[in-house]
Amino acid sequence: MTASLLTYRAITAALSPGIKFWLWGRGLRGKEDRHRRQERWGYASLARQPGMLIWLHAASVGEAKLAFTVIDSLAQGLGKKTATFLLTTGTVSSAELARQAFAGHEDRYHQYVPIDTPAATRRFIDHWRPDAAVWIESEFWPNLLDQSRHIPRAIINARMGATSYQRWRRTGGLFINLLKEVRLIWPADQDSAQRFEGLGLNVLHPVMNLKQAAVPTPPDKALLERYREVWLGRPVWTALSIHPPEIGLCLYAHRKAWATDPRTLTILCPRHPRLVRSISKTLAQYDIPFAKRSDHTDPGDAPVFIWDVIGEVDTLLALSHVVFIGGSMFDHGGQNPLEAAHRGLPVLFGPDMANFADLRDGLLKLKAAHTVQSKQDLAREVCDLLRDAPRRHTMGLAGRDYGTEQREGLSERIATKLLDTLDIAP
Repeated sequence: MTASLLTYRAITAALSPGIKFWLWGRGLRGKEDRHRRQERWGYASLARQPGMLIWLHAASVGEAKLAFTVIDSLAQGLGKKTATFLLTTGTVSSAELARQAFAGHEDRYHQYVPIDTPAATRRFIDHWRPDAAVWIESEFWPNLLDQSRHIPRAIINARMGATSYQRWRRTGGLFINLLKEVRLIWPADQDSAQRFEGLGLNVLHPVMNLKQAAVPTPPDKALLERYREVWLGRPVWTALSIHPPEIGLCLYAHRKAWATDPRTLTILCPRHPRLVRSISKTLAQYDIPFAKRSDHTDPGDAPVFIWDVIGEVDTLLALSHVVFIGGSMFDHGGQNPLEAAHRGLPVLFGPDMANFADLRDGLLKLKAAHTVQSKQDLAREVCDLLRDAPRRHTMGLAGRDYGTEQREGLSERIATKLLDTLDIAP
């Protein structure tokens, strides 16, 4: 055990009392599930079932959706060989999504990931005793890596930004030595691959973006029919996964679109449910009538509808004519544009799509998407696309074809590689 790891373990152990107060405060703000807080300390709420257990870890909602795809692929790849799948995440919204996705599956469980202290991670590993582990994207924690070093592990859709790369280089061998024991690191993009290699880690080529393998789930038929009847004839555009800095930009675009056609319906879908209060307050300040999906009421003639219920993105996209991808108008890196492209929708996003550079470039090359540089650009493109049905159709078809091309066969290749690497092949 390296000196840096010993130091980290000592510091995190000493901080445990303070972490309890931190979790308590997060619980008051709705960021922690107060009824399952013991899971954050490594105490399981469920018993481990006999047989093979494959553990997947995903940070939040986006990564959890990828985990669902991986679980389905692994279950199919195992054939007659059975396994239990444990998914850990760190957010309330991802836990709710997992609850919905795992309903009716007796072999799939969710637990909150333990806080990265020596005691919590040890309790977690000792209880679940995973036979293999798959981590998604960039959720790496030293104590959890250390406690699970005897488990065959893989990191898929692995990401590393420029800032993280510089930080890792400064911290020296703590993370790097722990990651060298991981059997498979499969980067999501070429930039991440180069950064992992720059740290002396072996990565798998060619790169693989798991988001390209995600299969769209069917929309809720009853909900879809209900809103289609209510919104019949209304032009609908959606601002998907927006962050606080983008609320004002979207409202500017809304006002321009509504002035062009008063039938226009703007749907605001925040990245995190906790933003709903801020959005509602802003709308009230500008005297903009709105309704909320969580109130289970129809928007009527309201020009703005806040879609604040988790797990209904596929239904929301099926109701939309144009989609703007949030997290892209400031220094965040953007959100996944492929969900909207899969639905045959024209896609708009801002200048910062660094997290999905390959998908951005592919969609732009086929003219299935358009980059907007400002609130004026966003308003102009929303108005133009809502008026121009042929252009929407052309962009949507190009996006759907691109999504299908990226997806075909990818999930099967992922499962085959993982099953072989982690010694769990049937």
